[in-house]
Amino acid sequence: MQQKIQQNKQYVDQLLRIVTVPSVANYRGLELIINFHMQYPEIKLDLTEVEGDHVLDTLKNGGTGVVFARDFGILKNKYDSVITEEDCFVCLLPKDHPLAHQKTIALADLSQENFLLLGRETMLYDHVINLTKKAGFEPRVSYDGRQLKIILNMIEKGIGIAIVMDKSVDLPSDGSIIKRPIDLSENSQMLFMRNYNVKYPKAVELFWKFLQTN
Repeated sequence: MQQKIQQNKQYVDQLLRIVTVPSVANYRGLELIINFHMQYPEIKLDLTEVEGDHVLDTLKNGGTGVVFARDFGILKNKYDSVITEEDCFVCLLPKDHPLAHQKTIALADLSQENFLLLGRETMLYDHVINLTKKAGFEPRVSYDGRQLKIILNMIEKGIGIAIVMDKSVDLPSDGSIIKRPIDLSENSQMLFMRNYNVKYPKAVELFWKFLQTN
């Protein structure tokens, strides 16, 4: 115990700054952050939630913080990263939609639908638009914003459908909205990232070792 106390003293007053996407609560990333904080309570935790288009500012500015974000196969090659899990695209439909009975949905089958999408600041909007264009159509977007609750409410009332990442959304318990996988080979990964070739505080180095072993 004395040896452990002496080891931990070097991290007193150290700051671990983590910038994360708003949906962190739906992913293992938050569990890892909490477990680390419980194991090393003497390290000060600064956890900040920002929209997807700003989450990488910490890295772009050469900061010594850590980022938790979504990657579609590009970011992990630019930064030192630890992948926590994968996430796939799904379609959210009202329960009485003609496609709701299918096990999977082809993107082309949604060409005539009204799309209710999370906005450009979430980093998902442009990716969905590109996927629909590859499928041969320009989507008709009826909603573009930050509020997932609004999207779910509109779907429930039959106004449109949404394409989101599977783990990022919690559906109503009444079964009014159906979630179906989309027939795509593409998916995303949730990961912690930091810059290469930066001298990090000891608290960050300890957190990085924790991620690599958990």
